[in-house]
Amino acid sequence: MKRKLKISVAVVLGTVLLAGIAFGAFVAAMYIEAATFDVKGTPFESEYYMDEEGLFLGNIPRDEYITDGTEYMEEGERIFDIRSYGASPEADFKTNRTAINAAITEASEAGGAVVVVSDVTARNCYFFMPGIAGGYAGIAIEAVDGGKVSNVNLSNIYMDHVTSPLLIWLGYRKDGSALEDISVTGITSVGCDLPSAVVGYKKSGETHNVKNVTLSDFSVTYREAKEDTNIYLKNKVYSGKMNMGGYPEITRVSHAYFINHTLSGYYDLPVYGLYAEYTEGLTVSNFDVTPRSYNTRALSNVAF
Repeated sequence: MKRKLKISVAVVLGTVLLAGIAFGAFVAAMYIEAATFDVKGTPFESEYYMDEEGLFLGNIPRDEYITDGTEYMEEGERIFDIRSYGASPEADFKTNRTAINAAITEASEAGGAVVVVSDVTARNCYFFMPGIAGGYAGIAIEAVDGGKVSNVNLSNIYMDHVTSPLLIWLGYRKDGSALEDISVTGITSVGCDLPSAVVGYKKSGETHNVKNVTLSDFSVTYREAKEDTNIYLKNKVYSGKMNMGGYPEITRVSHAYFINHTLSGYYDLPVYGLYAEYTEGLTVSNFDVTPRSYNTRALSNVAF
């Protein structure tokens, strides 16, 4: 069956199975309280709504969610936006042999409750953004608002023209968040604009680290473009201390809070490969990055 839907919303208590269905929509599909969510051989198209969710799962209980052999998923900002709006956590999300545009995001929004996102696996995927890269990182793993993300395993992913290959970000918009036990391996990224980043934060003299991250077998190539390392705010070059905390975000340049959000300075990260700050147990191996031909920056600010 091939059909384009503007919106599909369902409340399901049993098993949800999508097979061979084409979606092109403001919101491609929304499934609430599904015991099992299984997508096989399903192409998703969001070409007319590039800034909306390709697939949104809300209030999903603990179980296993699989996309297997999905041919095509196109989205400008995020494809899998996995959130919880209450005490019900998500767990065991898996995607396999899936072509995806731009991003997989594991996020938590709890409204005061402690939310856990754990046991997430994605492998053998293709992420792409036509034309000039934009939006989020190819892979964005983020924890904020007291949410906890752990045991994420991503492997064998090819990215074409994403902005940054990888962003692992522990934010401090609210205290109590945790981000740990992350493995990302077998990443090929071509035509990127920004380095990868693994960042925690320091607040009121207390350090909050991203813990136990393993990165291995990366092959990254930059898109050729003019590189300007001095980005101005009101005709002044920002030279203050870097602060990668706050709400997780990555666009063309990194975000530094030095007074408040409206007076933020924007500037490029000082490396072309990997930036890491406030981490504990970071292991990096076979991390190969080819910068722009006139690059003047170091590969990383950490040794590996």
